[in-house]
Amino acid sequence: MEEEPEYVKAEVAYLKKAVSQSKREGVVQKQDRFSIIHPLQDRYSLTWLWNIAELSKVGYY
Repeated sequence: MEEEPEYVKAEVAYLKKAVSQSKREGVVQKQDRFSIIHPLQDRYSLTWLWNIAELSKVGYY
């Protein structure tokens, strides 16, 4: 159960950055999504961040 609040925190952190970087009505380009999750990876699970940003592990590496 402890993981759920942390996942929500990761989701909120990602969304805050995504909204500030969105160029067209909340649409964030794929390349921008990678740059958004990069600084967040020190605090949150990359697997979570990939899921939140709708990215794949293969695309990240």
